Amino acid sequence: MGRPKKVPNCTPSGGTLRVSRVVHIDPVIVDRDTTCTIVGLSPSNIAAQVLKGTFPAPRKTSTNRIGWLLTEIHAWAQGLPLSDILPPPSGHARPQ
Repeated sequence: MGRPKKVPNCTPSGGTLRVSRVVHIDPVIVDRDTTCTIVGLSPSNIAAQVLKGTFPAPRKTSTNRIGWLLTEIHAWAQGLPLSDILPPPSGHARPQ
């Protein structure tokens, strides 16, 4: 790979910044919209399931914000029962 490139730093001292590699970090807590996208449910469906105790409760992240632990969402999804509904055959429309 060689040595990291030196790029100009935007500091008044004119120092340099070493660039080595990009690291992907998964989020720990996700907001409501992201939670809905991850699990494919609406906000109202998630709220109803939280009240029934069938979906993880959100965590309070600050005074006016909540979020879900990504690990709890994954555990919830992995605990869902397998479906007995098969997808339609490839190239065929669903029966109506």
